Amino acid sequence: MVFKRKIDNVLEDWKRDPNRKSLLLAGARQVGKTTSVREFGKGYGSFVEINLELRPNLRRIFSGDLDIHTMISRMRDSFGRDALVPGDTLILLDEIQSCPPARTALKAFTEDPDWDVIATGSLLGVNYRDVPSYPVGYERRVLMHPMDFEEYLWATGVTEDTISDVREHIITKEPLDEYQLKLMDGKIREYMAVGGLPEAVGAMLGAGSIEAARMVQDQLREQYRNDAAKYASSGDRNRIYDCFRSAADQLAKEGDRFRYGDIGRSSDHTVYDGPSSKVGAREYRSSIDWLLDAGICLECKRISELMPPARSKENLFRLYFCDMGILSSMMPGSVRSILDPSIPANKGPIGENLVATLLHTHGIELYYYKKKTTEVDFITDFDGIMTALEVKTGSNTKSKSLDSVMKDGLVRRGIKFGAQNISVDGKGVETYPLFVAGFPGCLFVRRPLPHPRIGE
Repeated sequence: MVFKRKIDNVLEDWKRDPNRKSLLLAGARQVGKTTSVREFGKGYGSFVEINLELRPNLRRIFSGDLDIHTMISRMRDSFGRDALVPGDTLILLDEIQSCPPARTALKAFTEDPDWDVIATGSLLGVNYRDVPSYPVGYERRVLMHPMDFEEYLWATGVTEDTISDVREHIITKEPLDEYQLKLMDGKIREYMAVGGLPEAVGAMLGAGSIEAARMVQDQLREQYRNDAAKYASSGDRNRIYDCFRSAADQLAKEGDRFRYGDIGRSSDHTVYDGPSSKVGAREYRSSIDWLLDAGICLECKRISELMPPARSKENLFRLYFCDMGILSSMMPGSVRSILDPSIPANKGPIGENLVATLLHTHGIELYYYKKKTTEVDFITDFDGIMTALEVKTGSNTKSKSLDSVMKDGLVRRGIKFGAQNISVDGKGVETYPLFVAGFPGCLFVRRPLPHPRIGE
């Protein structure tokens, strides 16, 4: 299935730019990069796709001299002279991380206005040492994420009128009606179970079963293991998957940070064939970085001082998953509880990961705060305004930590995501249903702020 994606507008804007550079579309595996470029390529008279991973023989195009005439001549040898029409051809260099010299070649394509080139790559951050020379100033890099919640709504048939009405309620902070609330609660539950990988979403819609999506996710987890074996350094190959499994286990335990000592120890405290508990950043930091560079996980660092702008000075962090479906597939029994309407959707660590994922997808930098007994799930300083965000478990709406950090006036805005309808209390703290984290553009808009509550 081909879905409407927000990257479509980015690609159209790029094509209209008379001074466009070669486009580098980065992102984790299966987020939909290749499919989106193929659809976009239908707007050209000619479209040439070069998959540098599946067709290694084509890497010879980028061997030796990387001048434009040599490369185009070699492409014509492979695809035919009529396949490349100057001024009306889009060239897709797919999985460009498999051929580092092709990355260097983007400079030559940018300098020649006859050729539009888009390169896609899943593991661009993990093989940077192999690129002979980066085309600095000659490529535009765009990061593509899994489908966000709004894209999921499009894919599952929710109308633009309904989405627009929901957006307006969030902006004006007016409660949703019962129909909207139930609809969005059901959709966010689906999203938490299925995630945003287009192939998984398509499998679920085609079969009418989340189990179909689970098969896609299981295969992708195996691909992660294969990628680590192929692209990681020899010292990291086994450690990367240990860290990957441990990230899910540690989320299930709801610890206050990622603990290196827990790598190799499952959530039920039984030991599998991983490392000993006496490990630390020296042994495993590069493996964590691999997961971050590959777009599989995201890092939320801890701060202990609320001084804007938020900056971490500590080597303490939490690891979340960039795709909700991958996480839920690693937590036995989670899907049943997620889809059960009698259980609040925000219950447990999956709700917290959801908020982290949705905000990260929209480029919002997150930290978490902990100092003594005070702990806040997320801190961000959007437009220089320090904001605290809490994901409340079940029907619980109280947050002593949130009240505490807002008293001194440094945190000027407090937001709770939970099971309740939209509301604002007498202290200016905003409460939203969990799905609203999928519309951060409606949350983070300039509006009058509550007065600082100094001395309360």
